Amino acid sequence: MNNTLYYSLIGFGIFNTYITLRVIFSSQINAFQKAAQSLIIWILPVIGGAIVLYLLNDIDRAPPQGPTDDGNGPHIY
Repeated sequence: MNNTLYYSLIGFGIFNTYITLRVIFSSQINAFQKAAQSLIIWILPVIGGAIVLYLLNDIDRAPPQGPTDDGNGPHIY
């Protein structure tokens, strides 16, 4: 076989392993979601991994911070 194919398969394996480990060690998703996302990663090697990676990054982002109103500040009416 061609060396490029070997390197591609190794790269996909490393990519999928990295994403699977991120899913397993994520504290923000439950066990069912971890199992389902791990299956998606390995059944759809490139597309599934990219989708799960996007979702993990979206979950890990902090929620947007809005202005806090403690009721003591100046108010414009």
